[in-house]
Amino acid sequence: CNIVSLNENYESSFILYPNPAFSYITVESKKLIEKALIYNLNGHLVLQESLINKNKIDIGNLTKGFYLISFFDRDIKLVKTVKVLKQ
Repeated sequence: CNIVSLNENYESSFILYPNPAFSYITVESKKLIEKALIYNLNGHLVLQESLINKNKIDIGNLTKGFYLISFFDRDIKLVKTVKVLKQ
């Protein structure tokens, strides 16, 4: 899957795995990520996840398919948006 970056400053310090994923996604970033919003490809918000004190997102309840996940820092600034395949 291709990664779509909206802020190149954090490109090399942001890692998301596994992709494709079955039940969990792990996020590693030098920038403090506080929130993730997960949208289906129709643009509907399907999951909102706080990442304060954790770096895993449980996607086990999502149906199979592609999702866009937008990650935000503590100032609610968009850090990155990633396309993920849920299997």
